Amino acid sequence: MDQSRESSPQEAADRNIPALEDTFRRLVNGIRDCGIYMIDTEGRVISWNAGAERIKGYGAEEIVGRHFSEFYTPEDRSAGMPEIALTSAAQTGSLKVRDGASGKTEAASGQAC
Repeated sequence: MDQSRESSPQEAADRNIPALEDTFRRLVNGIRDCGIYMIDTEGRVISWNAGAERIKGYGAEEIVGRHFSEFYTPEDRSAGMPEIALTSAAQTGSLKVRDGASGKTEAASGQAC
């Protein structure tokens, strides 16, 4: 009895996931006009691209593992703005905040453009 069979499109796609993840990582890391970073549910930065470094001024080795509240002014940190942002993002799935100083829009999901 022949045990061989053609793989389904889903099985073929599943085998290709590592290559797709690598391609996506290279794409994100190559973007310089838009800062893209991810934070975990505790607010720690877990990924950082070249655009984020250019815009925010932190190298990945400086910011990954640190809390995203570093991006807030001391006054906003004292007012609890980072915690409010994380709570809102957890409830709604996203949060966008306009930075009055730079005019940039920042999302708690991790993208700043």
